[in-house]
Amino acid sequence: MNKLSLKNHISKIIAVVFLCLSFFSLSAFTYQKESKYLTRLELAILFEKILDDNSIKVEQNASLSFSDLSKNQFKTIEKVMKSKLMEGYPDNTFRPNQALHNLEVISYLQKLTEYLRNNKPNTYQAKQLFRFLSYSEDPTIAFEYSPQNFPKGLEQPNGYTPKSFSKDILNLLTSSQNEASNFVFSGKIIDSINNKPVGNAYVSANNKAIAAETDGKFSFVLSNDTKTADIFAAADGYQPMEIRKDLKFSRNIIIRLKPIVEKN
Repeated sequence: MNKLSLKNHISKIIAVVFLCLSFFSLSAFTYQKESKYLTRLELAILFEKILDDNSIKVEQNASLSFSDLSKNQFKTIEKVMKSKLMEGYPDNTFRPNQALHNLEVISYLQKLTEYLRNNKPNTYQAKQLFRFLSYSEDPTIAFEYSPQNFPKGLEQPNGYTPKSFSKDILNLLTSSQNEASNFVFSGKIIDSINNKPVGNAYVSANNKAIAAETDGKFSFVLSNDTKTADIFAAADGYQPMEIRKDLKFSRNIIIRLKPIVEKN
C-alpha cells in the first residue's frame, strides 16, 4: 500500500468514526430531550382530552393543515386548533416536537381556563384550573403567588416543562371530579322570614369556605370517610349560624338565617 492509498484509507476511517460519534451523540441528545420535556404536540393532545371530557364542540367548517403534521396527527388535536387554543407558525408549521418552556405552558393554561370559563364554566376542570393558577390575566402572576400548587418541575418560568406535567395536571383535574362524584355535600341558604334565597352569604364546612351562589345554593367536596359536617353560615344583615350535620342521613341541607332586626 503506497502512502497516498494509506492516507486515503486513514481519512475514510476517521470520517466513518466521526459520523458514528455524531450519530450516537445526536441520538442520545434527541432521546434525552424527548424523554424529559413536554412538546407542543403533547400539550395539544392533553388539551384535546380536556376539551373532550368537557364535551366541547367546535365549528367544523374551518379548514386547517400544517406541513409537519400528518392527517392523523392533526385529527388528534383538531378541537384545540379550531378553538385557537394553540396556533401554528407563519411558515405553515406546527413544530410538534418543540419543547415548551414553563411560561409558555402557563400561558396556554390561561387560555384554556378562559375558554372553559366562557363555554363550560361549571365543570370541575374549569374550577380546578382556576384554583390551580390563582387566576390572573398575566401568567407570570401564577408563578409569583402559587408556586406551591405547581406540579414538580414547573417552578421556574424559563425552565423546560417536564413530560410528567401531563400526568400531574390530569390527576389534578380528574381527582376532583372523581372525588366530587363520590361525595358532594350541598345545600341552600334562605331567609327564615320570607323563605327567599340569601345570595350574599358565605358558608364553611369542615374548614372549607366558599361563597354561596346568587340563588343561595352551595356545595362542598368532602372526603369519603367524613361522618359529620361542622357548618358555619353568615351573610350581611343576618345573624350567623353554626350547626353540626350528620351526613349519614342526608347530604343536603337547608340553612335558614334570621334577619338582624335593628332596634329603634
